[in-house]
Amino acid sequence: MSSDSIEVTAPEALLDANLSFPEETPLIRHLTMTRERCVDPTLADSFLRLLRYGSDDSIKQRLSAYQRHEENSPFKNKRCGSFLRNELYPNWQARNRIITFCRNQLEDMKAELDEKYGQHSATPLKAEVDLRIDPYAAKDRQHEQENRYKELKRLNTWIENQIKIESILLANSNRTLQQNCDQNVNYINEFWKFHRATR
Repeated sequence: MSSDSIEVTAPEALLDANLSFPEETPLIRHLTMTRERCVDPTLADSFLRLLRYGSDDSIKQRLSAYQRHEENSPFKNKRCGSFLRNELYPNWQARNRIITFCRNQLEDMKAELDEKYGQHSATPLKAEVDLRIDPYAAKDRQHEQENRYKELKRLNTWIENQIKIESILLANSNRTLQQNCDQNVNYINEFWKFHRATR
C-alpha cells in the first residue's frame, strides 16, 4: 500500500530569476501529490512542464549560466558537476517521484476495484442493498464500476505518456551533456546512482 500523499518541491536552482519561462507556464514551486491529483493531473502536468522547461528544454542555457558563474574552473569538471548535482538530477528526481507516486496509486486503485467489483468480490450486490427496495441498484453499481475503470484507464494512459516523455527527454539531455561535458559518461546511469544515494 502506497502513502496517501507526497510533497514535491522544484529545485531552487530552477527558480533562477535569469531563466525566463513562457507566459502560459505558471510558476508552481511546491506540489502536494494525492491520488486525486493523479486522477485529475492538471496541476501535476503544470508542475512537470515547469520542471522540464527549466532543465531539459534549456539545458545549454543552464550550462552556460554555470560556465559564467564558475569562470575559473574547467568546464568539463566542476561546472558540469555543479549543474548535475544542484539542478538537473534533483529535477529529474522530482519528476520521477511524481510519476512513481501515481503509478503506485494506480496499482492500489486497481487492487481496490478488483476487490470491490471482481468476480470473487467479498461484497456482492445483495449484501449491499435489497433489490426489491431499490430496483435500480444493479444498474447504478454497473455505472459506477464502468466509471471507476475508465478513471483507471485514463490514469494508466497518463502514466505511460509521462514515462515516454521522460525517456525521450533524458536521452536528449544525455546526448547534450556528452557533447558539453564528458562524452564517456552515461548521465542517465549516473542519475540513478544519485537517486539511490539521495532518496
